[in-house]
Amino acid sequence: MSVPEEHQKNHMNSPLTVEDFSALMGQLGMPADAGKFVVACSGGSDSMALVILAAEWGSVTALTFDHGLRAESGCEAEQVAHWMAARKIEHHILRADDLKPGSGLPARAREARYLALETWCCDHDVDYLLLGHHRDDQAETFLMRLARGSGVDGLSAMAKISPPVACEKRPLLIRPLIDVPKARLQATLEARGQDWIEDPSNTDLRFLRTRVRNFLERGEIEGLDNQRLATTAKHMARSRYALEYYANAHLQKCFTFGMAGEMAGFGILDHQLFLDAPEEIQLRDLSRLVRVLGGAKYPPRLVSIENLLNQIVNGNLKGLTLGGVLFEPVDMPEKNKILVCREAAAIADERALEPGGTVLWDGRYHIHASKTAPAVMLGVLGEKGWLMLAKQYPDVTKTGCPYAARLALPALRNQGKFVAVPNLGYPELENTHWRFESALPSGLYFGDETGGAENSKQH
Repeated sequence: MSVPEEHQKNHMNSPLTVEDFSALMGQLGMPADAGKFVVACSGGSDSMALVILAAEWGSVTALTFDHGLRAESGCEAEQVAHWMAARKIEHHILRADDLKPGSGLPARAREARYLALETWCCDHDVDYLLLGHHRDDQAETFLMRLARGSGVDGLSAMAKISPPVACEKRPLLIRPLIDVPKARLQATLEARGQDWIEDPSNTDLRFLRTRVRNFLERGEIEGLDNQRLATTAKHMARSRYALEYYANAHLQKCFTFGMAGEMAGFGILDHQLFLDAPEEIQLRDLSRLVRVLGGAKYPPRLVSIENLLNQIVNGNLKGLTLGGVLFEPVDMPEKNKILVCREAAAIADERALEPGGTVLWDGRYHIHASKTAPAVMLGVLGEKGWLMLAKQYPDVTKTGCPYAARLALPALRNQGKFVAVPNLGYPELENTHWRFESALPSGLYFGDETGGAENSKQH
């Protein structure tokens, strides 16, 4: 073994210092005073190493999610609490209420875990949730997604910084250890005399991740190892960001939000300008439009987007709904325009809005009621509602809002009469008792959305 190879091998098993961790956080633009930090800590070696390093680096709080699926999970959560108390690290245990064995359990457990962790962060004004994913996790995720036929986005695996999974805007998910081998994390704990918990599910061959891990550990194919796969995932992420950059620039050129910008909840796609891009960029543009206007958590299936694109390219689009978003040719002075808007029939979000209340409606609007506002019912305008509205206010029919788009607007009713409907350009319906704000992203760029349902590893 050459000296450089020997040095690299020793380094791969050396414990991390607080200086190492500070450098990792610095690379992410995260100084210790950047905000409030929470660490998701299951008690495994990965998250235990993370919480100890983070506590040495700055002020953090540890959260343990007890899914309650194993008899030992409660005792394990208490063990973590004991370890945290010994190190004077603030710690809280969050518990699942309704998780039961059955189909899709890993995905359901993951969703429940992120919902609990992120909700706690939101309730306590926390900006950043640190996760203990490491280089070996990254390699396993890459191989799992490769086996499922993922494209560039899926193969870019997990990002160092990504948006929340369950909540709307916070906390950001931070993975400072994503380039660090698991062996270094265990060495970090051993150097500090800290034990950890081995989750038996990590050796359960019923789970794909376990089988992938065993395959990589056997090293049956030369060069197919954790380091090489994690590096490839990093290269794919770089390619993905480039594609997103050009897709964003192209979409800004060929798509225009109507009337009040994002508040309008609809826009016009210029057919000719849209076609002036490679197919991959076109697919990304359409996927983003569905995500933004439909408020979906995950992008639509590729085959569905390809079908939509084929109709647009071939000029035979008559009207197609995908992910609750309508794509429909419109009769405008300039031809080759496509209306893109939320489909009214896909909206089932009806609720009461009390004085002084604030609600997020259909993932598209934040609606605020003044303290002096009357109690109202909030729901989608719809066809029947539009006919009633036009009868109540005949001049509202002069609105420039396209018919399909106006049907998907939020409508406030008091004692059966409409009191507020935004973005119709009708003054009497712009009631000052209620304030409507767009919940759509500013512009159309999502940023990073890696993570995905495949990543079911617990931390």
